[in-house]
Amino acid sequence: MKAIAIAQHEVLKLFGTRRGWISIAAFLLVWGVILAFIIEPAARFLSKQETGGLIGLLFGENADRLINNWATLEVSIYWLVSLYVLPMFAILIAADQMASDRTRGSLRYLLLRCGRLSLFFSRFAGQMLIMVLLVAVTFLSAMAMTAVHSTDRALQMVPDAWPIIFNLWLVLMPYVALMSLLSVLARSARQAIIYSIIAWIVIWLILRFIQNRFETASWVGVLDWVLPGAQIRGLLRLSDWETLQLAPIPIVHTVVLLLLGAFFMWRRDL
Repeated sequence: MKAIAIAQHEVLKLFGTRRGWISIAAFLLVWGVILAFIIEPAARFLSKQETGGLIGLLFGENADRLINNWATLEVSIYWLVSLYVLPMFAILIAADQMASDRTRGSLRYLLLRCGRLSLFFSRFAGQMLIMVLLVAVTFLSAMAMTAVHSTDRALQMVPDAWPIIFNLWLVLMPYVALMSLLSVLARSARQAIIYSIIAWIVIWLILRFIQNRFETASWVGVLDWVLPGAQIRGLLRLSDWETLQLAPIPIVHTVVLLLLGAFFMWRRDL
């Protein structure tokens, strides 16, 4: 029951504090700009038949597959944009799971009432509940935008809601797990975000070096799947529930990152 209460508190904290509402307002403002100036104009532009050649130029030989693999063009554009934009929101929102409490000293007070690992995993679960709301709100906003121009097209988006929301939730899992790990190591949310950027760049450079150094080795291809989000390019070519073919990749990333985070949470002096 304590774990459930902690997870619920993570959600309520977002809506019950001034900082939480500022974060919500900032997210809505940025997503509104993306919706109004990227998704909606792109959907209108790409719906014109004479732009077919440009679509092929932008997206390559798989252009038709990327743009037309969902029920409507709006869903396809939303899917394309969300796969790359929402992970950044996830990193920003989930950055302060432990860091601030540890700096203020309130983490020790919380640990008097629950175990370290219970607190760690419960806060991760709470952040994943927030991610569900994040994805649902963005998809519903895309539906509302489409309904302004065509109610029929908006209704065609309904069957795509569940596979898209579930798959985007899976995509965001390793990013939240990464911030769970880094929030244990950092002293503030800002520092955790900086750590994530540094870690991403350093690991990417190391992987590129290894791949270039041992490019003929049979095992080098496995390194393409090391970083979270490695499956995103493959997801662009899939639609509906066939997207679950790549689900094991974010699940493995999440498990590894959570195990590392749990280890540091258990051993670190809090």
